[in-house]
Amino acid sequence: MESSMPGLWRYKSAGGCDGASDFTRVLLLTEEESIWGFDEDSKGNLYAGVYTLGRINNAKIFKSTNNGDSFFQIYDGGTYRHVHAIEVDTLTDYIYTAFADTNKTSVIRRSVDGGTNWEVLLEGIPQITAILATPTARLFGTDLSNMGRIYRTTDDFITTIVLDEWYQNCFFIRRNPISGHIYAGFKLDPSATSPLRAAIYTSKNDGITWEQLKTLENLAPGEGFWFASNFINNKIYVGWKSDGTYQKGIVITDEEQAE
Repeated sequence: MESSMPGLWRYKSAGGCDGASDFTRVLLLTEEESIWGFDEDSKGNLYAGVYTLGRINNAKIFKSTNNGDSFFQIYDGGTYRHVHAIEVDTLTDYIYTAFADTNKTSVIRRSVDGGTNWEVLLEGIPQITAILATPTARLFGTDLSNMGRIYRTTDDFITTIVLDEWYQNCFFIRRNPISGHIYAGFKLDPSATSPLRAAIYTSKNDGITWEQLKTLENLAPGEGFWFASNFINNKIYVGWKSDGTYQKGIVITDEEQAE
């Protein structure tokens, strides 16, 4: 990446795309920083989490109250390197954030007032990389080695392990707002020796039970399903890695799973 590029960029369409001139950098970051978590509350406020590529502890949360025209810092992660995930429960506008990668520890913080104050939740839960708020629960996916799990809570205090794939790492959880079906993507844990596969799992009952949907076989450690878009018209785009490189990805249509 060029030194002039790091940061968060906003595209504003005026009836067509004229190239780079339509993009404006609204948050300046260093070359060792990137945006990982990003979400919106019911009022249109935006929240962005900083993922540090270097070894410095520089996790931060930024907020925009003007449709992304500008951002200001609302939380300093201090001793943590990464913001792994930000999720807003739009039924309550509570913000859930996962900080991680400080001596392999993790903390989940929740704000109930738009990011002014934060409290620690679920102390002792393994390092979290994915969060999803559903109409009845919150789901937390972990990538800690040998703990490829999804935890579910309905009260933000007590959790239940609803999926446990010890050799895989959960990297995304997405929900189709039309059907209510949930999709969770995993990559192969770096320490895995067998079986060398990773999968996408689905849940049709708000994360209580899961079934395997798609699988990648014969992977190298660290390969598998890495990223996913949000759902648009029952479709989700999933990015994956195999044969030592990132592939062009796949589109999954949830209509096949609709009941």
